[in-house]
Amino acid sequence: MKLTVRRLRAPTAALLAFTALWACQSTASAVFVSSTSDAYGVSSTLGSTSAGGGSLSATIAPVYLATSNNPPGTTQTTGPLAFVSSNAPLLVVSANTITDIATTVPAGLASGSAAITGLSLLTAGPITLSATSIDTFSTVTGDIGAFTTTAGTSLAGATLTVLGVNVPISATPAPNTVVNLAAAGIANATLILNEQTLSGNGVTTRGITTNAFHLTFGVGGSTVVGGTTITGDFILGHSSASIVAAGVPEPSTFALMGIATVTLGLNYVRTRGRKLVQETV
Repeated sequence: MKLTVRRLRAPTAALLAFTALWACQSTASAVFVSSTSDAYGVSSTLGSTSAGGGSLSATIAPVYLATSNNPPGTTQTTGPLAFVSSNAPLLVVSANTITDIATTVPAGLASGSAAITGLSLLTAGPITLSATSIDTFSTVTGDIGAFTTTAGTSLAGATLTVLGVNVPISATPAPNTVVNLAAAGIANATLILNEQTLSGNGVTTRGITTNAFHLTFGVGGSTVVGGTTITGDFILGHSSASIVAAGVPEPSTFALMGIATVTLGLNYVRTRGRKLVQETV
């Protein structure tokens, strides 16, 4: 007769139990690390060089920039706008009022909005635009893995001309509406209405940026109009919002892990030293 002695492998049992527990744990919740938003009415980096070598620049830092991040809350800026580039009308822009609002809330909300009223004249190179009002907004809400973004642009009473020719545009353009400037005689330039750009991985981070009117010259080559080369870009009505979150287990998960640890410890104490005897012939 031969006796074989085997000890119960407590670590193996613990590993199996923990694996099952982890597979069944409840969904993680979010700890909001940060939420940020901003808005501004106008920015420009336009420049031009004439055939004779003369150059002009029309640089405008974001006008009436409103930001909100830490501490959370609401920031609002407002005022009129009047800008004329020196020596020649590379850029002329005027508006009765620009109102920019940025809001953040710790429990999962970030929002930015820009409102421009009485845009009596915008001349950006060969492009002109007038509008009764221009509004844009960007918002991010939600929890980790379930963020929601909303954004939009409205161009009330807007009239757009390219090289003096009227180009019909919608008062509520669809996201990322491209105006075909090449067909209107302007090469290597883009004009996007209601430009919307998502950022983040969608699980722990999400952001959205909206520009009501985004004009860029010198895309893939030189933009030459009437012998003058135009470069840079111009943004009218900007808003953005973003949230960064981190996942943590629910409190119930921590409780289950504690119960499992205690149970496994007691089981190990009871079985320590116990032998399973199997008789073989």
